[in-house]
Amino acid sequence: MPLLRSIVDRLDALIFPSEERGPGYRAFIALALAGLYTVGVLMWLALYNHGEIALSAFDWRQQRVYYGVTQDALRTGQVPFFMTGEQQTTSRFLGIPETSLFPHVLLLPAMTLPGFALFETLFFYTLGFLGCLLLMRRFQLSLVPFAALFLLFNFNGYITAHLAIGHVMWNAYFLLPFFMLLVFELVGGEATIRTALMMALVLFGIVLQGGFHIYTWCLLFLLFLAAFNLPQRRIVVLTLAAIGASLLASAFRFVPAAVTFGGQDRLYLTGYATLGDLLGALTQIRDYDYVTQFAPRTADLLYGAGWWEFDTFVGLVGLAFVVVFGIVPRFRKDPALADLAFPRLDAPLIGLFALSLSDFYRPIRALPVPLIQSERIPARFLILPLIFLLALACARAERLLPRLGRSVRGKLLAILGVAQIGLALRRHLLVWQINGIEAIFPDPGPVTATVQAFSLGALSPGDRLYVTSVIVSGAISLAALLVGVGWYVMAGRRPVEGADQAAFRGDNGS
Repeated sequence: MPLLRSIVDRLDALIFPSEERGPGYRAFIALALAGLYTVGVLMWLALYNHGEIALSAFDWRQQRVYYGVTQDALRTGQVPFFMTGEQQTTSRFLGIPETSLFPHVLLLPAMTLPGFALFETLFFYTLGFLGCLLLMRRFQLSLVPFAALFLLFNFNGYITAHLAIGHVMWNAYFLLPFFMLLVFELVGGEATIRTALMMALVLFGIVLQGGFHIYTWCLLFLLFLAAFNLPQRRIVVLTLAAIGASLLASAFRFVPAAVTFGGQDRLYLTGYATLGDLLGALTQIRDYDYVTQFAPRTADLLYGAGWWEFDTFVGLVGLAFVVVFGIVPRFRKDPALADLAFPRLDAPLIGLFALSLSDFYRPIRALPVPLIQSERIPARFLILPLIFLLALACARAERLLPRLGRSVRGKLLAILGVAQIGLALRRHLLVWQINGIEAIFPDPGPVTATVQAFSLGALSPGDRLYVTSVIVSGAISLAALLVGVGWYVMAGRRPVEGADQAAFRGDNGS
């Protein structure tokens, strides 16, 4: 019994550490983090059936064409201005902003398309894990709060459902922890021009992976942040600088897309129409065909899309965790959490949440701004405020853990709560396994799409304009990146001085 008691006490000190965290604690955490990362890899292997998938379900059918054209371009050394066949009503490959041009595609020629699909998600999952580790370091998270962050960020229904049906551009989602870190730096009083330049680089990476939708949500978030913090000149200037730099760096994606799709209008769908829809999306496990099978009236009148567009499953315990620690403390005067209030984030969080509901986004979409007009399913906006609240919930839960003291019941409930979150997310993931969805789809056969050769003189005026736009915007993006990197290298981190520094001390509620 004394030995068992000693082991229990030691585990208690490692899982619920005091402020003194010695070498033993660091070794334990390193081992635990390696274990969590491995568990994540196994979950993605399960979703992708270890790479044994046909790429035949839903948007995988067009994604395999994108992969095939990129693979052919790399093997033959051609610039894929055009492709054989059409996707998204066009053969202008570089005019489609949802294709991936992230450097990892250089490995495509050496891999099968299904193998690359699995590798791509594992690659971005690894980047996302590193981003979560940076959040862990910023908020000094111990194992239990970090495990909640790890599970709910990486395996919520939003990301698993989108990837399951072939929204490969949603792999850019895993870059969001870096965006969040920079936002916390911006509103926490630590920001310099380097913060803005690094944020622009993260946004550029999101666009490079084809995540122009995610980029647009981040853009809306930053616009809310600037608009509702006008007295804070530094926040406004750095936010607008990040937006401007990211737009210049991403010109080679947005300009050809505007030339290709300008003037086209796509069917607009609603956001979450009722509280029941919202709670169902967050707490109920539903498959891709839920709307058609069980809510045909909803499908006809409101949605017209699969459940993946509304699925944001975190489970009952996960939702309770986000609400109790992410929302409730914002309205309580708790001295232990004063520096984690972040009132500057209220407007962007509430703003994006509101836009994800019903038809609130419709009048904004009417504005003559291409990126704004590209968003036709505002329910997608919900994920950004959700993961910000998740990060805040973990930070605040960490601060409150010492209050458990020697409460065995409280500590056990915390551990069991995280375990239940993991099991619920695993159940959701298994419902969305790709090979299970593909069972109702016929094998599409081999990919035949290739890069299409062309003669500039034989092109129509519209196609010549498109080719010109690719070249010119590419030069603009390259110049913007070179200037941005040079500026970042030369700019040292300088402390915020004077009145701005005093104003920033109130930004995070301290």
